[in-house]
Amino acid sequence: MKDKILNATLLELMQMVKNNEVTKKEIFKTYLENIQEKDKEIGAYISVEENIQDGIPIAIKDNINVVGTKTTCASKILENYESPYNAVLVDKLIDAGFAVNGKVNLDEFAFGSSTEYSAIKQTSNPHNLNHVPGGSSGGSAASVAANLAPCAIGTDTGGSVRQPANYCGVVGLKPSYGTISRYGIVSFGSSLDQAGIITKNVEDAAYLLNVISGDGIKDTTSLKKEELPDFTAKLNDGIKGIKVAVIDQFLQEEMQEEVRQAIDKTISIFKENGTVDRVNVGFGKEAISVYHILSSAEASSNLSRIDGIRYGKRIEGDTLEDLYVKTRTEGFGRESKRRIMLGTYVLSAGYYDAYYKKALKVRQLIIKEINKIFEEYDVILMPVTIKTAPKKGYVEANQEETFYSDLYTCLANITGICSISVPVSKDNNNMPIGIQLLCNRYEDDKLLQISNAIFKKFNKDI
Repeated sequence: MKDKILNATLLELMQMVKNNEVTKKEIFKTYLENIQEKDKEIGAYISVEENIQDGIPIAIKDNINVVGTKTTCASKILENYESPYNAVLVDKLIDAGFAVNGKVNLDEFAFGSSTEYSAIKQTSNPHNLNHVPGGSSGGSAASVAANLAPCAIGTDTGGSVRQPANYCGVVGLKPSYGTISRYGIVSFGSSLDQAGIITKNVEDAAYLLNVISGDGIKDTTSLKKEELPDFTAKLNDGIKGIKVAVIDQFLQEEMQEEVRQAIDKTISIFKENGTVDRVNVGFGKEAISVYHILSSAEASSNLSRIDGIRYGKRIEGDTLEDLYVKTRTEGFGRESKRRIMLGTYVLSAGYYDAYYKKALKVRQLIIKEINKIFEEYDVILMPVTIKTAPKKGYVEANQEETFYSDLYTCLANITGICSISVPVSKDNNNMPIGIQLLCNRYEDDKLLQISNAIFKKFNKDI
């Protein structure tokens, strides 16, 4: 029964409970035992719920508030911060019969793409412990890939759900901006952030999106439940007649051959069912600069509240300024300091117009370009990343390459559209490869329909 529980999808587990084959407590206990057995080498969990709960287990990224737990954001400055309330999405999960089985690791404050910038612990890729799981939601992706949780919640500001899902061989969904309430999530870039879902297949992701979507009360940027469709309704409608736009021209020389082959294989499936064209997106190359400028500016503003007075640990000084400096210098890690300094710089007098204001203008141009593509096409096909999961240490040693690593994923956050990473193959070293699909804003049901068909086409080979 243990293997049957651990290898089951979320919907299969729910059916087993419905058929009285197993109880939710037994499922929770089985996953807890697997965490105790395997997480010493994976390092996905920052904290674990040791008491057996009467709910389907789900892992929650440790920048999302869950009452009764610490929300550390994988940072020394918040290592003792206790959540005073639940995020809206957590309340929705509990109401639907889920139970949080632990808080999982991330790059500090979600700043990074490998989970190596966590100040708490290191997380390994379950497919090869010498490689990173991706980031910033590396703990979320690793927990599902290693069967430590049947599903997980992460956050995605520039690809932080899709990229680790890609590296770990699971499904990673970033819904349209505003589909899930951000209330109770520690902010990184408020105009870019979106909670995301990591699961074993697309059907589970669609079900979970139905569960946690909608609010419109505590978060004025999110939609009301009645404004959203049933995300499972079109899941089996297939891809006949679908018009696909392929964007894969960026970083072609650096692209791993197996990644290129995965894109080409996906194109061939779409061609059998509809039409496929390679298209250019104007200002596409500029998207990565826009992302880094805007996200760093918003991060600098959002993290100003964590100063040793209102939130976080306090390191006393002789003066108030001394207290601020000591607390933030010792409390924040190097990647957080990089982002805060860059954000403060682009918002400062004399540079605001040259960088931040210009980035806002280019963002609008990119949105227009993407809207133009969706006037003609149903879906965009892109790589998630140009390479499979790198070895530990590679990201820090190759900062320039890392800067461009979010080029394909950040477009969805800049424009607010929905996007998903779907596993389709593995490279010669048995590391997972995914493809990325994007649909227009609030067409998440269409995205799930198309990605479900693609997932099923490739699933037998994964």
